[in-house]
Amino acid sequence: MTTRSLRFLSYNIQVATGIRRPHHYVTYGWRHLLPDPWRRQRLDRIGRLLSDYDVVSLQEIDAGSYRSEFLNQAAYIANHSQHPHWHLQVNRRYGRVAQQGIALFSRFRPYRIDEHMLPGLLPGRGAIAGYFGADRAPLVVISAHLSLGYRSRRQQLDYLAAVADAHRHVVILGDFNCTEHQLLDHPGLVRAGMIPVLAFGGTFPAWRPQRNLDHILVSDTLEVTDVDVLAHADSDHLPIAVTVRLPQEVAVSLD
Repeated sequence: MTTRSLRFLSYNIQVATGIRRPHHYVTYGWRHLLPDPWRRQRLDRIGRLLSDYDVVSLQEIDAGSYRSEFLNQAAYIANHSQHPHWHLQVNRRYGRVAQQGIALFSRFRPYRIDEHMLPGLLPGRGAIAGYFGADRAPLVVISAHLSLGYRSRRQQLDYLAAVADAHRHVVILGDFNCTEHQLLDHPGLVRAGMIPVLAFGGTFPAWRPQRNLDHILVSDTLEVTDVDVLAHADSDHLPIAVTVRLPQEVAVSLD
């Protein structure tokens, strides 16, 4: 069955630490390093949220380490959200204590997955590119998590813009650690025809959202029919979601 409309979601889940207030950075800081008996309940809620979406990007997800009780959070969430296709990229390895990365989930089988290590002053930032449909006119979906520093982030945007510029139909989702103004003014993104979807209300911090740090960018060939920031308080970020109508030449179908 071919679909003409897809629902996308991007969410920095902060390894399901459950930080919801400023003082939690201190009182719950241990959850970044140690097992937490309530973490799986938060993962269950995240999985239920994701079940309403076709393609999902998650950032700050643990691949299975001491703090997550050696649970691969991507596999666990995919099972609960019923996304049969998922890919996890580990970008920061802290031995047995933490294995942190990004993930891309989909109801549709990608015919190709590429991992990208993003440039920057410090290592540990990456992107996953999933290719859907047919090679002659693919839908390219990129999950990414960019740096806090302006110079490194600028280099990473240059890199992503170059990847997007090679294709007609692209969606980039992730935690960009910047407001939409830097994205609107980036010459590479403009040249590639990538447009940040402007959402009403910020995504960070979750308890008093004032800034849009999480974004979804779409090619100018794609039509956005809905956008929303969701009130899902299991992280210090809020998830952002969009519905995109696909052009006729993009054929994305269930297995």
